[in-house]
Amino acid sequence: MNKKIILVLIVIVAIIAAIFLMSNNGTEVTINDIKFNVPDAFKDTVTKHEKTADQEVYNYESKDGDTISIGVINTNQNSISDLFPDYKSKGMTSDTIDGKEGYVSWDYQPAMGFYYVENDKLVVLAVPYYCEETNQDYKELMEEIII
Repeated sequence: MNKKIILVLIVIVAIIAAIFLMSNNGTEVTINDIKFNVPDAFKDTVTKHEKTADQEVYNYESKDGDTISIGVINTNQNSISDLFPDYKSKGMTSDTIDGKEGYVSWDYQPAMGFYYVENDKLVVLAVPYYCEETNQDYKELMEEIII
């Protein structure tokens, strides 16, 4: 009988821990009709916001001074290769991050840029190569941002 009670308690604790971990994963924002997740370390400080008829860009800064940028540009293109047919000559490499096929740009050092298309819009993410505050490399951080 005691083994069953202990097993039930372990399951309850595991469920509570899972709920806590899932609820502590950032703030959902919508930029130009596309949803993103801004990690908790960045959610409190919007350092820059630009909006025009064709694009919208937000910069978020952490307490340690790391910055992430999320930009969405209306392109009416549904293919990243149509937008950047010569991506290799621009120093980009192809990659898939969180199910999104796109191109990684190394031009932003010490940050990384990732370009992909969603809903006929070009999405541009720029994040630190490594973020001390969240203890994540650029790919892990981008996977957290992309919904």
